[in-house]
Amino acid sequence: MTLWEFSLSLYDKPGVPGACLTLQNRHNLDVNLVLFCLWLAADSRCLAKDAMQVVIARCDTWRGKMISPLRALRTEMKGWPSDMSVSDFSRRDDFEALRSKVKALELEAERWQQQMLTSYAERHTGVEDPELAGLSSSLGLLTASSGDSNAEWKNEVFWIADAHDAGFAEKVRFALA
Repeated sequence: MTLWEFSLSLYDKPGVPGACLTLQNRHNLDVNLVLFCLWLAADSRCLAKDAMQVVIARCDTWRGKMISPLRALRTEMKGWPSDMSVSDFSRRDDFEALRSKVKALELEAERWQQQMLTSYAERHTGVEDPELAGLSSSLGLLTASSGDSNAEWKNEVFWIADAHDAGFAEKVRFALA
């Protein structure tokens, strides 16, 4: 199963979209990287610390150049028309179709990021991680790079892990305790 397939299999489950949004908006985490770590962990694998640092840096650049600008535009467009927008254009009957295209581009950029992550994982032999210690280490690197110093993000990760499999979620809880 590819990372994209793994992500799609989780995203339709109750509570997962909200957990992902909380990770993104409240904890400033790259949800694709969280899902990547969980995807590897579900197969009892992880990346070595140096490889994970490279992945985080590459994803930070991709998110900054591609995903964040599209997300910001899409989010801003939710409030249009307004006095601060290009109101004549945003009042068109087909304006929501344009916003949907921006949303589709954002999703496509995220799919590309996940394809890059999958490819990277295939090229760099992962470390066997049956106890998920590497998951804990990788998520620690990710949260450190996000600037989020509290551990509340773990609740969202537990929710996503539980949506995958209850036994897997139990291992994740133990590893992140």
